[in-house]
Amino acid sequence: MHSLKLFFSAILYSILMFGLVSADIVINEVELNPEGQYDTDEWFELYNTDAIDSVNISGYSIVDKGGDRDVIPAGTFIGPNDFFVFTEEISSLGLVNINESLFLYDSDDLLIDEILQISDESNNLVTFQRSPDGSDNWKLCEGTPGESNDCSSGEIPEFPMFIMPVFVMFAALSLARKFAPVGL
Repeated sequence: MHSLKLFFSAILYSILMFGLVSADIVINEVELNPEGQYDTDEWFELYNTDAIDSVNISGYSIVDKGGDRDVIPAGTFIGPNDFFVFTEEISSLGLVNINESLFLYDSDDLLIDEILQISDESNNLVTFQRSPDGSDNWKLCEGTPGESNDCSSGEIPEFPMFIMPVFVMFAALSLARKFAPVGL
């Protein structure tokens, strides 16, 4: 009987722990490669998925692929269904444009969210963002720092559209060579 109590206690503890670890705060949007000549306008956004309660994110930290860590200042809260934007004024992270990863830790240093291997080589206003906010669906769309993500106008491809005709042309030439009579 004692082992049965221990078993159910362990299950209850696990459920409670997952409830605490699966935080309501997620990385919601990332600007790796902003428009302009310099990479000083990089930013990322956190989102509170809870529709009722504010969350105290004091002491939360964000870590980039290189291991650099920024800690969120004391007294920082995110309201229900609201956003917190990490800008260069707060963050000293130097995000890379190719294969960047970000890890979000709570104030107890438990990993609560991550985004892995994102790249943005276009120097523009396009960001990686969850659409809709807080979902597991990541898209490249026009940036919306501090506002709800809206990819209703469509996802932006990772490469400029003017390159597409070049790919089509090379594919057509390759097929033409494959089916051309010998000697041509």
